[in-house]
Amino acid sequence: MSSFEVISSHLAKRLVVAGMPQSGTTALYNIISFIQQLHQEMVSASLWYGLATLRAYEKQILPGDRADMTADQAYRFNIDTLEKRIKQGHHVLIKEHHCDEFLSSWADLIFVGKRDIRDSIASRRRRGKNFNPKNRWEDLDSPLEDIERWCNYLINDCFLDWKKKSYVFCYEEYKKDPQKVIDEIHVILRGTPCQGEDMHIILDGVNNLHRYDPKKTFFSENKITAGGKVNNFSNDLTSEETAFIEGNYPEWIVNYEDH
Repeated sequence: MSSFEVISSHLAKRLVVAGMPQSGTTALYNIISFIQQLHQEMVSASLWYGLATLRAYEKQILPGDRADMTADQAYRFNIDTLEKRIKQGHHVLIKEHHCDEFLSSWADLIFVGKRDIRDSIASRRRRGKNFNPKNRWEDLDSPLEDIERWCNYLINDCFLDWKKKSYVFCYEEYKKDPQKVIDEIHVILRGTPCQGEDMHIILDGVNNLHRYDPKKTFFSENKITAGGKVNNFSNDLTSEETAFIEGNYPEWIVNYEDH
């Protein structure tokens, strides 16, 4: 069975890219952006700051023009800005990992990324990121407890809690056959498969994001680790961590040779 349903057309204006961190959501985000731009659509692309995030970190993340706002005021401002852009004819593309109540109801289409959680965790570690970003949670007693909490966050907050999934972007399937995945996304957004030269442009763009306008693409040099290889976690997870993940989350393990 296909991992997606064609449920919309080029009329969809509210687009959300979500899912597990380090699961290819940056590639997914930019694939969607490139498709829309190739069809001469105006695309407004942005990360999302939900109300809970704004309340927790408003002094750290509010940009200069909103520095004097309360978190609630900034949240309302963000929503009003989205709707203003929609009325101006823009396609609004938002990136967020964990499920957000507003985005869940607001979006016309939600694209959700997933990946073997061993690779997702190993990639995060290679990027120098911990498993408690911005001290989101209370400290735990052991590293394995950190891994367990992060696994549950990846699976529940970043995947299962997104109930309306227009398309599931499987990282391993994309690595095996990127043209097939891009075709599927193109059908959802435009109603037709991707045509010849457009496919080349999209693939070239996603593989060379450093060459493109940062206002229209989303990229940083450290996002791709170890060449984005699949099942490449053994040097970054301890044997104890690997055994724990494989023993407790077998349904979230992907053996690449099976794809």
